[in-house]
Amino acid sequence: MPNFDNKDIKTIKYSDIFAVLNAIFNPNNPRTSRLETIHRLINDIDKVFSLAQRDEYITYNPSKELHRVFPTTSRFTLDKFVDTRLPALTDKEKIKEFIIDLKMDNKLDLSTKRAIYLQILCVNRPFNTVSAKWSNMDLESEI
Repeated sequence: MPNFDNKDIKTIKYSDIFAVLNAIFNPNNPRTSRLETIHRLINDIDKVFSLAQRDEYITYNPSKELHRVFPTTSRFTLDKFVDTRLPALTDKEKIKEFIIDLKMDNKLDLSTKRAIYLQILCVNRPFNTVSAKWSNMDLESEI
């Protein structure tokens, strides 16, 4: 964060951090609100301040209050009545086109491509695909 480049951590106030984060927050549009980025930045800022606090260089961590000021993405979309779900592919031609595009794609990592194929074939949740182990696969019995 360039605004804090040459500042001593003792001189950085809550209002300074809030101003920087609020500048990238769009309270009117959930799609451009950047809330995930803001909360990741708050976590990183908190780590720096917590280290300075543990070393007794500072006595107060101004970043602690920031998570409460900015809503979570899910809370924000609920409050704004925004449906963030993506529509399912139900048209056979669109599904066929998607699979052809996936097959021809050279930019995706091969393991990502395979995970997408597994998702399509097994219709399981992404977490289950990501955490699957070869010991769970029985290729002979096709299970």
